[in-house]
Amino acid sequence: LRDRLEIETMVVTLGADGAMAFHGDDIYRQNAPTVVEAEDSVGAGDAFTAVLALGLHEVWSVPMILHRAVEFAAELCRVRGATVQDRELYTRYSRRWSLAD
Repeated sequence: LRDRLEIETMVVTLGADGAMAFHGDDIYRQNAPTVVEAEDSVGAGDAFTAVLALGLHEVWSVPMILHRAVEFAAELCRVRGATVQDRELYTRYSRRWSLAD
């Protein structure tokens, strides 16, 4: 599929098993963390995609994008619904990622 459509990077989510990325000749795999007190997986895919888009925009490495996207998606599984009303969750991740770069 990548060759036929000339896609440089393709990311595949694996639900509770994490995600994979095919980038050039490399294959990356990121396992998902164990979610303690899981509530709901609604919104996890959107959370993953949002961090993927952010990582591409910020030019993070593919392994870093996978790690952060899987971690954030898992965090969203701890709350009911697709979004979190507590802005501190988003602020905490944003700060951590900006300090790590």
